[in-house]
Amino acid sequence: MSICLESSTCRTLAAAEVARQIGCSSRIVLRSIHDMGWPVRVGGRALRHGPEDIELIRALYSDALVAEALVRHGIPKVGPGGPIWQRFPSPLSLTPAMVRELYVTCGLSTRQIELLTGQPSDTVGHRLRDIGVPLRSKEDGRSPFLKRWRAVEGQEPALAKGPPPGDGRSARRH
Repeated sequence: MSICLESSTCRTLAAAEVARQIGCSSRIVLRSIHDMGWPVRVGGRALRHGPEDIELIRALYSDALVAEALVRHGIPKVGPGGPIWQRFPSPLSLTPAMVRELYVTCGLSTRQIELLTGQPSDTVGHRLRDIGVPLRSKEDGRSPFLKRWRAVEGQEPALAKGPPPGDGRSARRH
């Protein structure tokens, strides 16, 4: 477990490290932290799998292909911020044409479709399989949308050039 010591800088220390510094057990540190209402997170390395949801949602809405698909299928823009259940108290219905266009044409992942519709990514995946759309494998790496967005943003210039000739697969960094 780690704790946030200052809300402005949010410097985190493991509870065991705090306990060592002040001379008590980590159990006492954690109990005190919980009693004070300070944020505590499960320990381990902080995961960084991509852009924050807010940044990603803004990128999705500003992408020309995605914006056109949203208009075509009557999908309203729902502002970023807050958990998915607050953004979508009632998830949108997934029509076969909508989910196919978002996944195949726009290159969104099931998680990115979840962010735009409120439907869980597992449900999106089931719907895609039900209509005969094969899901991309994890070996394919990032979704085509994310590759396109990052190439435009200059974050991954190698991907802007496309896959290696004759490879038939997406370019990946090792």
